[in-house]
Amino acid sequence: MQKYLYRNKSFFIPTICWILFSCTILTLIASGYGKRTDLINRLIQWDGKHYLSIALNGYEAFPCPDSPQYICGNVGWFPLYPILAGFVGKIFRAIALDFRYGLIVANLLFLWLGLLVMFRLVTNLFDESVALWSIILLLTFPTAFYFLTAFPYALFFLLAVTAIWMLDSGRYLWSAIAIGLLSITYPSGVVIVLAVIWFTVTQFKNLNRVRLWQLSAIPIASGLALLIYCLYNLYTFHDFFLYVTFQSKPYYAHSLSFPLFPIIRTLLGQEPSATVFQPQLISIMLIIVILLSILFYTKSLPKHWLIYMIGMLLFTPTMGSTVSYYRHIIVAFPLFVMIAQSGFVGWRKKIKYGWVVAGPLIGFFFYMSTFKAGALM
Repeated sequence: MQKYLYRNKSFFIPTICWILFSCTILTLIASGYGKRTDLINRLIQWDGKHYLSIALNGYEAFPCPDSPQYICGNVGWFPLYPILAGFVGKIFRAIALDFRYGLIVANLLFLWLGLLVMFRLVTNLFDESVALWSIILLLTFPTAFYFLTAFPYALFFLLAVTAIWMLDSGRYLWSAIAIGLLSITYPSGVVIVLAVIWFTVTQFKNLNRVRLWQLSAIPIASGLALLIYCLYNLYTFHDFFLYVTFQSKPYYAHSLSFPLFPIIRTLLGQEPSATVFQPQLISIMLIIVILLSILFYTKSLPKHWLIYMIGMLLFTPTMGSTVSYYRHIIVAFPLFVMIAQSGFVGWRKKIKYGWVVAGPLIGFFFYMSTFKAGALM
């Protein structure tokens, strides 16, 4: 009976949170002033248009009209999300519904499954109270609404929590599959391999040869997935490093950097690539993340969780820019677990309660309103 009740909780609690979040966010995005009047066009803008074009017609690359020495098109975005979301879109089209809604329904499904996995994962490590608060903190984060837009963050979140869950439960080959898929979902997906390496090194003495071979399959899966993606670009567009070629254009200004340099430049208002992408909102998010990380830091999280979290929080500035930082970090789920776990007593508890109110208000009045106005990438 107790096991039955546990299973019910692990299903209904995250499902209720998902329903409340989805209904609230979709209602808020659909209402009020915006550059676009209808919900679907508000959800599919900026990079979302590229993902939609890939889902509809596949990849295309051509010389930029104004600068033929550079490559334009939609080849600067990873393939897994448009493949899976496009499959859902084709189902919609087959029953005479708008293809575009398939992308949003796919994200709703990915997010729901991710919350189910996250609740189970955190409950196994801590308890149900920490798991519930982790989900609440994730969904009330100022930019959590990006989970429901035509971006790959809901899929990324699902694959990341699944990979960690499989890793922690000793199902290494399943973790390898999740991480392989994650590696072709978004560029920062490879960061999780660092967590796996740490896990392997610290558990080395407790692992037999078979388990070590299974763990070694994880970085191999990540590398193999990227290799297949690059070979596709080589075969189709005759450029093995086409993604790098595309992203190295001056418009994107992506290059390796010590992460503190772009962060400091942004906070001082000296980051050139952030000037056209709401630099004040990037700075606010950097300050929020720094403060939350300092105030709620705890040693209770497994070290490989922390490595994944730190890697996700620093990946964008390590690539030489802080543009879109506010949405790149929502998949760093250990941050929300850390806040939940350490925020049950004393002053941290008060700050946690205050943040769960302030977070969505900041999101609504600053980030969501700017996104609806078409001014937030």
